[in-house]
Amino acid sequence: MKRENYKHMKKNLLFTILFPLLMAALVSACSDRWEEHTALNEDVQNISLLAYLEEQSEYSEFVSLLKSTTWADSLSSSLLYTVFPPTNEAMNAMASIPQTAEEKALFVAHHIVEGRLALKSVKEPMLKMKSRKRLLLDVDAAVLDGVELDASPSVVLNGNAYSMAQALEVRPTVWEYLSEQASSNKQVDFVHSLTGRYFDEESSEATGYNEDGQVIYDSVFVDKNLFNMQIADLASEDSAFTYIIVGDVAWQAEFEKFSPYFRRHTDKRLDPDGRDSVNIQMEVLRDYCFDQAYAPEEFSGTLVSPSGVSIVIDPAKVISSFRASNGYVYVMEDCPIPLEAKILPVKIEAEQLERYFGYDVDAGSAQGYLRINPKASGGKDFVLDNHGSKALVEGLVLSGGALPSAKYRVYWRAVNNFRTSMRNPTDVVLQQRLGTVKPIERDEEGVPTDFGLPITGSVSTTFHPVELTEYSDDPEADEFFVGTFNNPTFEEVFFQLIPDGESYTRMAVTLDYIQLVPEFN
Repeated sequence: MKRENYKHMKKNLLFTILFPLLMAALVSACSDRWEEHTALNEDVQNISLLAYLEEQSEYSEFVSLLKSTTWADSLSSSLLYTVFPPTNEAMNAMASIPQTAEEKALFVAHHIVEGRLALKSVKEPMLKMKSRKRLLLDVDAAVLDGVELDASPSVVLNGNAYSMAQALEVRPTVWEYLSEQASSNKQVDFVHSLTGRYFDEESSEATGYNEDGQVIYDSVFVDKNLFNMQIADLASEDSAFTYIIVGDVAWQAEFEKFSPYFRRHTDKRLDPDGRDSVNIQMEVLRDYCFDQAYAPEEFSGTLVSPSGVSIVIDPAKVISSFRASNGYVYVMEDCPIPLEAKILPVKIEAEQLERYFGYDVDAGSAQGYLRINPKASGGKDFVLDNHGSKALVEGLVLSGGALPSAKYRVYWRAVNNFRTSMRNPTDVVLQQRLGTVKPIERDEEGVPTDFGLPITGSVSTTFHPVELTEYSDDPEADEFFVGTFNNPTFEEVFFQLIPDGESYTRMAVTLDYIQLVPEFN
């Protein structure tokens, strides 16, 4: 038999076998979709959601509120919605009925979602109600926000209606609770003090330009809170939070504990209303807010704040709790923030992207090399190589970020596997020195462009040899103790690594990372 005929017969045989299977699968899929369509549409009533609700006497109280809002027009339109109407019995059981137009609109919207919702097809358990608040739907139990609903909806032209024997509670956000319901104390009052008038660029209209080419606005100012702007927007319905309020004694204790570490100024007297006081309290405050909603049964053990601080929660210290629409608030006797958990060791990687390099060589040249090495921290290290005839003046300058005011033991991991210089290798021992520098010039965006001379006595005043070697498997075995560093204020610190250019001009600097380990008294 010819090979061509064999191939043709083989294709026909495969087609004969596979075609019925494919058709069966297609028919089955179509059948499943048709059954789903039939189940959804076989009992469709030829009326709108509004008309349906008006016909049902058990919803008259809800309908009365509904018709006093613009939602009456929406539910009689061609747009699709799903409504969860509470019965009259449920409405009468409410502690208070909405009174104002705003309250009525919010309450009604809290019982409506966009689109025709079928329980069996729900994949995302968090429903976004038209009130903008998110509620958890347990599909299997047919429970929305802890309230049972009729699993079989009434299906009408423009949506579905699921009857509820209890009204859905419209809870305030964490921010609304703090602003309107939380009892006054030092922590709560401090948060309130952070509210002020701020320029709102989005709402302001540009009217022209000034002589410097800057935009002139018909300015609009709005009330905003610094906590919501800089730490967490507790008013957001699209996020989840856990917020802790501690008593006055505990708040004062945390403030005093961290006062020495987060002062930006060197004034001996700490003004309770001054800039330093605000900075310190903000640093304490940020670790009492978590970006996850922990229910009471979950609120225990060790929680980690977004800034990476681990705090041990003692449920026995909880005085009261409040369930908000976007999380929980816990009032506690105290909740200590461990000093060692907040003032952490700092590792400054040489290959970090946000870095500043000084390549200044007097009549010479320098070139930086980002090197890949699996044994280096992060898989990379950096070499700043100088082959010029003059000293490498500025060396390698790295930002350590905003460091708390503390005493640090400073180590570097610097591996010299290229001898003195990569381009001009010699037998001279590579030597380098680590210090700190301050920016003396910045660009329009505040990014440093030039630095001053090394600060006297910062970290090390002498050059240290970096012998020819290779990376070991243990990073700590490669670490070299450089010296101690006393950071006087809470601010961004820049570290400068320079070679011994006076003794040997073609000398490079090499670095994997700098490690800062805080010392506590």
